[in-house]
Amino acid sequence: MERLFARFAAMYGDAAMKRMWGQQPPEAVKAIWADSLSRFDVQSIMAGLRNLEDAGNTFPPTLPEFIGACRRKPETVPAEHRPLLPPKALTADERAAGKVIADRIAREFSRRPQRDPAEWAYRVIKRYEGGDKVVAHASYKIAQDALRELGRAA
Repeated sequence: MERLFARFAAMYGDAAMKRMWGQQPPEAVKAIWADSLSRFDVQSIMAGLRNLEDAGNTFPPTLPEFIGACRRKPETVPAEHRPLLPPKALTADERAAGKVIADRIAREFSRRPQRDPAEWAYRVIKRYEGGDKVVAHASYKIAQDALRELGRAA
């Protein structure tokens, strides 16, 4: 218990420790804490200390708060921050299946007619100049700017 309370003093300062337990005899407080924490192993108590540090509290915990901190599992690293495992080696059958799929995708895309990336701009300009009141003037200007960027006439 001496080490635990020394850690609390280092974490929260002597003033906070005195405000928390100033009226109580230190031996009585430590005896009650020792009795209540005897059910936890050292790793759980250390995890409780880490949980308190991570919580950022500026005042020492009550006994029930510290017991709760000891019961909580320390935060694990989220999956998106864990290092990736190296990919497993593919079998010959898996590589062949992947090639079949890649070839099918390539054939599909090669058959599709290529669309003009400026087609939308020409449609907007045609509708605006045709008197379509749904097409806003800002859309018309954006379409003209897009064509100018592509080096095309509006």
